[in-house]
Amino acid sequence: MYPFHNCSLKFSEKFLEIFLEVVPKRYVDFGFFNKNSNNHNNSSSTLPAANLPNLVAPALDKIMRYLSGEDLMELRLVCRSLNDSVTKLDLDTRQITIYLNEDLIQLNVTKAVSYLSCTITAAENGCIVEKNGFCPTVHEGVDFIDEGMKEFSKVTKKRDFNVDELQVQFEDGDGESKKKSRQDEFYEKLGATLAKRDQKLNCRELSIGVHTPSDLKLILENVFLEKLNIKVHDLKMTFDMDQIKIIPQWNIITHLNIKGLCSLRLTDFQHIPNVDAEILPDTVANIMDHIETRLHTPAKVNMLFGMKIDHESLEALKQYLKRYGPQTTIVGQTTGRIQLGSDRFVKYTLKSSSWSLKDEK
Repeated sequence: MYPFHNCSLKFSEKFLEIFLEVVPKRYVDFGFFNKNSNNHNNSSSTLPAANLPNLVAPALDKIMRYLSGEDLMELRLVCRSLNDSVTKLDLDTRQITIYLNEDLIQLNVTKAVSYLSCTITAAENGCIVEKNGFCPTVHEGVDFIDEGMKEFSKVTKKRDFNVDELQVQFEDGDGESKKKSRQDEFYEKLGATLAKRDQKLNCRELSIGVHTPSDLKLILENVFLEKLNIKVHDLKMTFDMDQIKIIPQWNIITHLNIKGLCSLRLTDFQHIPNVDAEILPDTVANIMDHIETRLHTPAKVNMLFGMKIDHESLEALKQYLKRYGPQTTIVGQTTGRIQLGSDRFVKYTLKSSSWSLKDEK
């Protein structure tokens, strides 16, 4: 329990609002809050003085994760205990963004309170490193990609390092051979850097831009993640996911968003409750079977599939779903609801180019 009961302070309205919404009642004694209406000024951004009750660490941590960096800086000033709590929270990394240009790597690291921006630029005989816009240093004889991987290793050096989101992006150009060669080198070295870790990088969400499946494979096989967002830069061809779906990490994904046509089939999504993807056309029988499987799973579903459906198949699919309840067709779009128990139903939408399922209450 946190020893805050002797700490008398004025909370920001945002803090108290989140506190009352987030913290289970079993964690706190709400009698500690002295809501003295005589002390309350409606025009003020603060609430009346209150004593923070004994609060277990998970509850306080949950509240602080809703706060902005500015709110957390103010929270530091309240008392030593809260300052220590914010310091511990700042050890967690919320986002890492790696951006590759033809002659530059930008590494941005966002924590709860602090922020690091590191720019590594190619130079004639090496590279130049600049952190937070200050004190650029020259590294002779060092390629800018190698130096970028070194800086990334420093940020993620802890064995149990966690990051909420890792973004990997590159400048989209006209595909000239020199630029493409540097991009291939970048992904190869980033994959090798991740592979050197004692354990896989814990990453709740990975957002990545890719040209080829090998780009994605090098990164995906060295991280643990829940959400995967893929932006395919070459939209002229189908993105082959055969070598991706056999990676063990594929089986633990709970959210998938892929921009670009991919080679996945409906059977490849059976374990993923949240999907937004454009996939190759499938048979109506397979679509029906997939919907039937989804309706009988306890997990909530939020699925949008882009796939061409011919008129005959679309009509067959509409008739199949009509048995679950009424449906409406307006300007080529059919919608309906399937009741699942007393407090849950699935809404579906059918068009010639896509179909979707979404849990609603």
